Amino acid sequence: MTSSDLLSELVPVFAAYGAVFMLAGVLPFVLAFLLDGIVQIVRGNGFKALIAAFVLSVVIAAAGYLVLVWASAQAPLTPGTVASLNTVATYFLSFSVPLALIAFIARTIILVRAGSRG
Repeated sequence: MTSSDLLSELVPVFAAYGAVFMLAGVLPFVLAFLLDGIVQIVRGNGFKALIAAFVLSVVIAAAGYLVLVWASAQAPLTPGTVASLNTVATYFLSFSVPLALIAFIARTIILVRAGSRG
């Protein structure tokens, strides 16, 4: 096995793990910013934050999905690797979703306190 063969087998695997990280690790935080955008609309501050968060979430979701589809079509992704990707996604989601919600709640509390003082 040459280094080129090894590289061609490892790139899709690493790409798949990167896509899982984007979809299960980063995307929940970006989606929490969508909630911030909704809060900004309710407070009368306009749609700017909501539109920015929506565009960013679509870009991250599309990029992660396309990379995952590409990597899944490659030969080295065995059923064991796919099971491992599912496990990693589950672990990421079990931490990133609660942390994203906690961050959203903290930002909202800070915003409400700053608004009530001023």
